[in-house]
Amino acid sequence: MLDQMNNSSTHLSSRERSTSVHYLKCWPQFFDEIASGRKKHDLRRADDRNFKVGDTLVLEEYDPEREAFTGRSLMVEVTYITSANLPCALSKDALHPSFCILSIGLRPEMA
Repeated sequence: MLDQMNNSSTHLSSRERSTSVHYLKCWPQFFDEIASGRKKHDLRRADDRNFKVGDTLVLEEYDPEREAFTGRSLMVEVTYITSANLPCALSKDALHPSFCILSIGLRPEMA
């Protein structure tokens, strides 16, 4: 899958070039749900990265019991961000400022 990403990087639009690629660990139970298209969000720390809409996340499956990567990976795109700066309808205090909820979708070349 990463080979597909490397091969497709030469065909990025100008919008995609202004975005970032983030490599993130993803536990198996979440990885499978995201890969199937059922899980379309991800709760992440917001205080150690500058996530933006349009960013690509390379989710690398990580088994916490074995403390090792499995070798599986997939690419998703950030389509929306809910955070303390962009709160949900409930209130600005509903989400801790150190976290964000990333709405994600499988990248077209991965679907």
